[in-house]
Amino acid sequence: MSDSRSCIKSRIDNDSGLKKKGWQLTIISLLFTTIMLTGATVEDANTFIFKVVITNQSGLPAILMLSIIFLTVRYYSYARPYHQEIQKLWTDRLLRHPFYFSCNPHTDDLSGVVYKLQPNGFGLGDPGFGYQNNDSHDWSYSHSLFLSRHLKYKWNRDELPVDHEERVSLFKNLSFREYLLVLKLEAKYQFESFFIDRECLDILTPYLITIFGLGSFFFRTDIQNLINSLMDISQ
Repeated sequence: MSDSRSCIKSRIDNDSGLKKKGWQLTIISLLFTTIMLTGATVEDANTFIFKVVITNQSGLPAILMLSIIFLTVRYYSYARPYHQEIQKLWTDRLLRHPFYFSCNPHTDDLSGVVYKLQPNGFGLGDPGFGYQNNDSHDWSYSHSLFLSRHLKYKWNRDELPVDHEERVSLFKNLSFREYLLVLKLEAKYQFESFFIDRECLDILTPYLITIFGLGSFFFRTDIQNLINSLMDISQ
C-alpha cells in the first residue's frame, strides 16, 4: 500500500466526526427506506428523556426526508476533504493505462494522450529536460459537469522563474471515438475503485444508501413491483 493511501486510510479511520455523521445518515436513510417499501410504522420514539407516541404517521416520511437532506449536507462537510484524495487514487491508475501514457522499454519512445497533448515547454520526451536541479513535471486527470474532461499539466524548468500550469480539454482535442474511450476508461476505473480502494467505499456508502432511500420515496411503486417480481422468480 502506498504512503498516500495509507495516510488517507488512517485519517478516515481516526475521523470520529466523519464516522458519526456517516452512521447517522445511514441509519436514518435505512429507516426511511424500510418505512417506504414495507409500510412499517413507528409506534413511539424514545428520546432518553421522555417517550413520544407518533399518531400522525403520514407526516413521518416528510420529517425523515428533511432529516436526510440535513444530514447529507452535514456529512458532505466532513467528507469533502477526502473526495479529491480518493479521486486521485483511481485517476493515478487510469493515467497509467497505455491509452494515456506508454513508454517503449526498448526504444524509450513515448506515446499516449498525455504525450500527444502536452503543452509547449512541458518537456515530456525532451532529452534535455531534467538535467537542471529544479526541472520537474507532472500531470493529472480531472472531470466535472457532463462532458468536461481535462488533463492538467504542471511543470517547472530551472531557467524559468515561475511554475507553469495548463489545462487541456480532452473533449476539444480528441476525436469522437477517442473521447468515447476516455469515458469508458473513466467509468471502468471509477467502478473498480469501489472494490480496490476500501477508502472509496467508506466515504461513498452513506451517499449510496441515501440515494436509494430517496429513490424509494419517488419510485416506491416501481421498486416494490421489482422486489415482488424477484421474489416470484426465486420461488
